[in-house]
Amino acid sequence: MALEREPDLILLDIRLPDISGYEVYRQIRATTWGATANIMVLTASESIENIANNIDLPLSDVMFKPDWSMQQLADTIAKRLQAPT
Repeated sequence: MALEREPDLILLDIRLPDISGYEVYRQIRATTWGATANIMVLTASESIENIANNIDLPLSDVMFKPDWSMQQLADTIAKRLQAPT
């Protein structure tokens, strides 16, 4: 769906029912649009080491559940959408 609609921001969980979030990330990044897509990872089950070994996002683009409130998530999204990608 992201590749069809090209959203301003993708919130990606690593644990998905049918495919790994890492694989989704790789598929998005493999496209012309996706190479610079604005992606944030939300996860409850992965360590920074696993994330760092599987995707090339800065630590600021990873939020660990449940260490944030909905307000913090909304604030982070608002900041990301204002920042150039």
